[in-house]
Amino acid sequence: MEANKTSAKPTKPPKGAMIKFISFLVVSVALAVWLTFTPLFPATVFIKWQYNWFDGSWYPKYTFAVVWIVMLLAMAFVFISISWIWEKIKGNTIKNKE
Repeated sequence: MEANKTSAKPTKPPKGAMIKFISFLVVSVALAVWLTFTPLFPATVFIKWQYNWFDGSWYPKYTFAVVWIVMLLAMAFVFISISWIWEKIKGNTIKNKE
């Protein structure tokens, strides 16, 4: 007996998704580098903490990593919140049409 074989085609990402993802990474890294070397929040807070913890020295790589991770988490929170609100609005408009 022959088993049921289904030929599942691999799904492709939407057009331009890779370009958007790469541009997002480039922009976020550039912004984190810029924030690391300018006296702006949140980098100044991390630099002051490092001065206190490491006897008056600070490490740009550490500051970059922390700033980038905090920035990515903040952007993820914003995007998730917007998509959640959008789904709620979209769901309410569909229910109102019926």
